[in-house]
Amino acid sequence: MSVPALLFDLDGTLTDPRPGIVACLRHAMEGLGRACPDDEVLAALIGPPLRGTFARLLATTDGDRIEAAMGLYRERYGETGLYENRVYDGIREMLAEVAARAPAVFVATSKPTVYAERIVRHFALDRHFTRVYGSATARPTSWPPGPTACGRSACCGVTAPSRSCARPAPKCCAPSRARSRGA
Repeated sequence: MSVPALLFDLDGTLTDPRPGIVACLRHAMEGLGRACPDDEVLAALIGPPLRGTFARLLATTDGDRIEAAMGLYRERYGETGLYENRVYDGIREMLAEVAARAPAVFVATSKPTVYAERIVRHFALDRHFTRVYGSATARPTSWPPGPTACGRSACCGVTAPSRSCARPAPKCCAPSRARSRGA
């Protein structure tokens, strides 16, 4: 059976990013002189967008403080952290088989494109993909971001196309005040 295209996430699907992300979160927190939770707590924060993670870790909505943490994180991540990663067992073989079934295979990740492309290239996965799609690295126009259609904070990456959302909110998200009053 042939499919028109396949999309793969990067972190947690193709690669295990835990060592690099945890080390970079720790670097940012220590660089700001803040106490840092243990590695297990930091590992549980992998996935949602970093600005929301730093808002939670720093207990702030101060955009400048969050951006300072982002800068420290990226300082280490761009040099070392993105390579402190490993391709899951069997991924290379699976991607080789997928190429025979799909004319186009993409990486689609919330990680900034510049990092995703470097990781895919570094681990020699690039030959399997038509293109790598990720996010921009620019700061959002406002902080914190407003609620999504389902009333949850966009800082955690939870979005929904309608007012009803069956997905449970991540622990760092709370329904907006407007939604909790029935608006």
